[in-house]
Amino acid sequence: MSYILATDLNDRLLNDYASTYLADAQSWVVETANAAGVETADILDPLPARAKRAAAYQLAILICLGEGGQNQHAFSGDGKDAFAVKLKQYQDQLDKLLPELSAADWSGSTEPEDATPANLSPRLYRA
Repeated sequence: MSYILATDLNDRLLNDYASTYLADAQSWVVETANAAGVETADILDPLPARAKRAAAYQLAILICLGEGGQNQHAFSGDGKDAFAVKLKQYQDQLDKLLPELSAADWSGSTEPEDATPANLSPRLYRA
């Protein structure tokens, strides 16, 4: 399954490196969804928007971790590594988003599998 694609990452600096880190990002999606109680077979493809955004953030983080300090052209005039700056930004975004994600964000299901259907028999009251 391809839960995330290189084109899901919209970052001019990082786009050229995305394909190198896609397999790790795919694994992260499976591990994170499994940790939320979603079986691998139940992960939606394509991912719902919030899960897709989290996966794109993780892909960006993986790229920044792998490429940081490797490219002299990625340093700004004040000596800061652009990958390190972006790592902090993407990590902050992912840290804010992850606690909000639930199993439904990975599977699209709003009910646990073992949930018993509610009794829908209506009661009629006369006034």
